[in-house]
Amino acid sequence: MIFFLLRNLGLRADYAEKEKGSILEKKNIIAKELETKQEQLKIVTSISSQDIELVTNLHHQINVVSDNINSLITDFGRRMNSGRKITDDDLRLFIQELSYENSKIFSFSRFGIKKIFEDFTSKARKDIISFLDNYVDKIAKQFSTSRIKLNFTNPNNDFFETKFSPLDISIIVDNMISNSKKAGATVLNISSQISSDGSLNLLFKDNGNGLHSSINEINNIFEMGYSTTRSTGLGLYHIKTIVVDNKWEITAKAEKNKKGCEFLIRIQK
Repeated sequence: MIFFLLRNLGLRADYAEKEKGSILEKKNIIAKELETKQEQLKIVTSISSQDIELVTNLHHQINVVSDNINSLITDFGRRMNSGRKITDDDLRLFIQELSYENSKIFSFSRFGIKKIFEDFTSKARKDIISFLDNYVDKIAKQFSTSRIKLNFTNPNNDFFETKFSPLDISIIVDNMISNSKKAGATVLNISSQISSDGSLNLLFKDNGNGLHSSINEINNIFEMGYSTTRSTGLGLYHIKTIVVDNKWEITAKAEKNKKGCEFLIRIQK
């Protein structure tokens, strides 16, 4: 009798121990699930706050550009209404200024889709190679057509910290892509390399039609309104303006009756 009682007590103890283990296991599972949910909530909260900040900044910048465009149109309208003669140069300048402001909105719309930089309008000291790599990979490739393949290479894994505006770089890349497409290119290769004097060389090289037969001086392609196609001739002019404003250098290399064109942008720290 005592034996059976002891055995029953032992069985009950084993059962209780198993129940305890099961309860502890369920508790641990619930605790892990709760921890996962808390982490997810933190991420969602963080993303939401970042998105709000991004949209607010984007909205402000678009308002600034919109105000600039409105001022340009208003001033030009007043000149027309005053009876003053509007020359071809006045009209070209007006179109160039409008086109430049429009290119900003175009770049803003891309940044608004994928955030790859905290502040894309003001100048800050950052790694320009890293930004260029991210912009080409995450944004420019998505918006360039299937007619042209876009590549970026940093063969030496260089790091180049300098003061620049992400918006400037995006406008340069966008206009380089547009220029290559107009030249019938199927590939645009962008590469970065630090030279022996410590400056950064950014090379844009395509396989397009090269130098048009009507061009006698290659540097003329950077002039406002200069074009051998039906385009406005403002893309390379915008690039040159940005380069000069930043105290960088740009050179073009191409030959008549030969495929391909190269643009080298030289950046000092």
